[in-house]
Amino acid sequence: MQHLSSQRNVLIMMLGTVLWLLGATWASASTSPFPTLPLATIPLISVQYGAPQILFVLDNSQSMDGNLAGAIMTGSGTVSTSVCTEPDGWWGCQNTTTKSVNEHTSSPSDFTVPSGFVPPVTGGSPGTREPYTSDSNGTLVDNSPSRLNVAKAAIEQAYRQWNGVMDFGLMDYGVQGTPSLYTTWVYDMSGPDGFTFGDSSTAPNGLEAVPNPCYYTNTQSTNACGQIHTFFENQGVSGSFSDPYLYIQASSDAPNINDVLYASGGLSTNFITYNGPSPADPYTSYTLQDYNNGNISESYSSSTSGYGGFSTSPTNAGYVPYSPQVWYSERGFGYDNNVTNAGHLVVPIATSNADASDFATALAPETNNPASGEIKADAVDATMAGTLQSAYDYLTGVSPGSNGNRYPTLPVSSCNGKKYVILVTDGLPTVGINGTLWPPLGSAAAAGYGVTATFHKNGSVKSTNDHALTDTITAITDLANQGIKTYVVGLGAGVDPSKDPAAAATLKAMAVAGGTQDYIPAKTPAALSQALTTILQAIEAQQSTTGVSLNSSSETGANLVYQASYITKLWTGNLKAESLSSILSGSASPTVQWQASGSLPAGTLTANSLQNGATPNVFTWNPSASSTGTSNGNGLGEPFVWADLSPTQQNELETGYTALPEAQQQVFGSSAAYGQAIMQWMLNGNTSGGIFRSPASLLADIVNSTPLYVGAPDSGNLSPSYQAFATDHAGRTPMVYVGANGGMLYGFNADTGTPVFSFVPSGGIYARLSALPQIGYTHQFYVNGSPSEASIQTSSGQWESVLAGGLDSGGQSIYALNVTNPTAFTASDVLWNFTSPDLGDTYSQPQITEVDVNGTPTWVALFGSGYNSPAGYPYLFIVNAATGDLIQSVNLCASIPADEAAQDCNTRYPDGLSTPALATNGSGLIASTVYVGDLQGNLWRINLQQLLNPSQGTNPASDSGTGTPPTVSVLYHATTTNSSGTVVPAPITTQPLVTPAPSGAPAGNMVFFGTGELLTTQNLTNTNVQSVYGILDTGTGKTITQSQLQKRGIMGATTASGQNIIVASSNQATDIDWADQDGWYMPLTGSGLPVGLRVITHLDLNLNRLIFSIYAPNVATCGGSGQSYLMILNYLQGRSFGQPQFYAGSHFTDPLTSNGKNAMGASLGHQYAGSPTQTGNHLLVPLGNGRIKSLSLPSPSVAPFGWRSLL
Repeated sequence: MQHLSSQRNVLIMMLGTVLWLLGATWASASTSPFPTLPLATIPLISVQYGAPQILFVLDNSQSMDGNLAGAIMTGSGTVSTSVCTEPDGWWGCQNTTTKSVNEHTSSPSDFTVPSGFVPPVTGGSPGTREPYTSDSNGTLVDNSPSRLNVAKAAIEQAYRQWNGVMDFGLMDYGVQGTPSLYTTWVYDMSGPDGFTFGDSSTAPNGLEAVPNPCYYTNTQSTNACGQIHTFFENQGVSGSFSDPYLYIQASSDAPNINDVLYASGGLSTNFITYNGPSPADPYTSYTLQDYNNGNISESYSSSTSGYGGFSTSPTNAGYVPYSPQVWYSERGFGYDNNVTNAGHLVVPIATSNADASDFATALAPETNNPASGEIKADAVDATMAGTLQSAYDYLTGVSPGSNGNRYPTLPVSSCNGKKYVILVTDGLPTVGINGTLWPPLGSAAAAGYGVTATFHKNGSVKSTNDHALTDTITAITDLANQGIKTYVVGLGAGVDPSKDPAAAATLKAMAVAGGTQDYIPAKTPAALSQALTTILQAIEAQQSTTGVSLNSSSETGANLVYQASYITKLWTGNLKAESLSSILSGSASPTVQWQASGSLPAGTLTANSLQNGATPNVFTWNPSASSTGTSNGNGLGEPFVWADLSPTQQNELETGYTALPEAQQQVFGSSAAYGQAIMQWMLNGNTSGGIFRSPASLLADIVNSTPLYVGAPDSGNLSPSYQAFATDHAGRTPMVYVGANGGMLYGFNADTGTPVFSFVPSGGIYARLSALPQIGYTHQFYVNGSPSEASIQTSSGQWESVLAGGLDSGGQSIYALNVTNPTAFTASDVLWNFTSPDLGDTYSQPQITEVDVNGTPTWVALFGSGYNSPAGYPYLFIVNAATGDLIQSVNLCASIPADEAAQDCNTRYPDGLSTPALATNGSGLIASTVYVGDLQGNLWRINLQQLLNPSQGTNPASDSGTGTPPTVSVLYHATTTNSSGTVVPAPITTQPLVTPAPSGAPAGNMVFFGTGELLTTQNLTNTNVQSVYGILDTGTGKTITQSQLQKRGIMGATTASGQNIIVASSNQATDIDWADQDGWYMPLTGSGLPVGLRVITHLDLNLNRLIFSIYAPNVATCGGSGQSYLMILNYLQGRSFGQPQFYAGSHFTDPLTSNGKNAMGASLGHQYAGSPTQTGNHLLVPLGNGRIKSLSLPSPSVAPFGWRSLL
């Protein structure tokens, strides 16, 4: 007999950053006599860590009211000034209009919405015009893209995305009581000779041009602009009424000033101060000590509106105007409040959604109501040092803190969740811990008063006389010494390294002190959102020593390795293509050619990447449709659009609409619109105005679905028709297919990562799709099975490439697609979507092969019933691969004698089939024997040579088949003993490995399999002894018993170099006596080994080596992820080789041995290890920490492997 090997040498690697959650399980309804298996709804190969506790520290100094360029526009549009539309000479004006819409007003009414920003009150798309200020029942609300609004939106988005994954709190600069509401004025400073005017936007040398605030403004002498006109007329300066531009030295809207005048009512909308300043220069007239004590002021003795002795002092920007003339123009409103030099804990850190409403209140846009609860930009100084000291007190439990504040106790974090601070600021510290004031480094005031700093090469502070900075660094260092990292995000032009390198260097020094190496500048709203995402992803990775978890293998094609990954709690996924050569070279950072999600490089799966005109390249199966367009047919492939779904599918998507609050129901308008919104969320992440959660990635988690590379058809089949098919499609686009738990199978261009199409299967998925976008989503599996592919010949003689897959615990169906020409994929290429009352959760990966049906070679898909089928019995399904028509559904328990079934099909335990393996009949390619394991430890053997009389039915959903069933028997019944001493089944949950028996053994098939299960949370603590088997099947149909197998014992050992290995526990030199024995078995237990070792990944062969990994979960220790070993055995004898297989050194030096015994296994550490996979002359073992163990495969004359770790 010939073993059916894969048509393609593949390398499969699945990675995911994981945290462990317990308790959530889901199982289908069942009328079965067998108990239901409580399948977990989360990956169980994971690490338990406490949720990180994140404290956002939000700068609420007055400059945060400025936009990203620097101008403070809060309240803009609320100042109305008369504008002359029909001037009549110098003073005359026949008609006027309001000036709030005039481009020359200092208080414009609206702005152009920047990319990445959604105005918080009115909404609006980028490029549209929206009001700066909105009136809500008499309360003015800031709708502008202020730094504060941008920061609030980004924090709120991060909170919504990561809440539940992390616990969040919010702190700002503490202020003294209720803030005072003021009117604000923007101010322009004149050149040395005073203001001048002109009609050109190009100013005289050394000056800049701004719109003239009094251009064609009503000039009555009692009017503010009239007073200004009179002032300039008396100065002999023309143009104050008729020229559109005012020429100035500098504006308070400039990024390096970022200031306005805060004053109570009564001042004119426009006025100029002059006859000053006094003193002439604040930097020569005052000392740094004066600045420290707040004794800086500049005054003017005159103004156009008659304000004598007009005096101003610097805000936290450190700036005070001192030009000969200063022009003030009313803009809007703002707040001013003295600071406490301590942090204000706005929202204490809480678990899950406990603080959601508090966050929503705090992050609402600023209003002109001093008593409202949102964070206001009211702090007159930036008390960074005191606030970060308060963060230290709060996060370390110091109460009362250094400032006398008492803070609530942090929620208890299981497994010691780490703590972090994220500082979002638009400037630098300006207050020392003792309350002294300091000008921000890089500002004119800092230069004027000699405040400087130098920095080491790594960015840390070398020297400075700025105590506000040194005190801030001290507070951050104190946090770092407690293991609390501080991330720093600089927002806006004031900390843009290209505009203010001194400010950038200061923020970097703060980040270095916080253990995060560098600050992140955010010049745009999108950049700030990305910055927070980057930080939180880094924090998520730091929560685990594993960083990522590999849960299977990965596939190669065109010298690329395709890796799938997932992040728990966020439940996002990624698929990336890495250079195989860079992996094998040992690169710590393999070259990434593309990735579906991410920023470096940019993700290829975007909101519009699957869009094709009005219809997306997304397809599904409508089980009610037929080719005639009538309902209740056999089902058809359809576009994934509302009108093409079945009524049942539509109803399932509408689930939950009636439970929505009335206001949210009104947003959608109907349950149908709600269902369509769910479909849009799946395609582009549209949150429907915040009703749905905002996904961190459009690609959902990829857990058990192994990426499948499909290139050109191989040339293995020598028939002329197939060779013609292979030639015709030799240049087709190579693809990678993978299922994700967002409800879709994806097809990506393997070379570029471009999404080509996706498919939403039917059969249990639609009933749960409405749960996906919900805020507070609890993870479920959807398209979690691995696809298979083969080229088949249809009954018409046409060759097609068919991809088939299941859902694991995502549902109860198997689907098939025609992927012959993937770039032209249409709904008609959805071939079938098989369901059956006897089909459970489809953990069985379909195998596409050719079998003999009535003497006719027929291409079929074979798969097991999976788990939790309504009947509960283990069924083998054989369906036509081209049509999905059922040929046979074989109840294996009903196919053996009743006395055997009583033992092998015990209704005390769950049952169901995993993935089958195939063997051929001698030299041909027709599959003749199927081997498949089940949950009760049965290794079933099904002979297909008697497959006759296929069913003639056409409805795969109801047809049970009528043909004569194949011959069924149990090759082996694996058992173990539980902690109570009871003999119980040893479940087989992985695909057996079959190969022809070699010389030295009787003719037949060698069948290798391991026992073990990791499907339910109960499995995590199960310590039953599992085993690995190598059994010879000679085709007699007999059942092998354990007494007919040679036992091979193992034990743990430690080498002289400290490497943990596995060696034989006794002398195993004796060969198996094939006359009396039928193989071997190896219990996975022994002294020095962890309990609960099991086989949950596929086995592999290399020459005469049986290669596999074993894994023991560990839930007793926080951060523990179990332990894995790589095993290499002589496959025929089930023992170690006479020559070493593992080496500590390169070039096969320093063999791993203990007491003269060669290692047959080596520890892979306290982490999960996936299936060892071969590529060329290398073996790659994916590990749970994101690394890859690489072993060289020498020529057959050199038996050992060379061992190397890729970091």
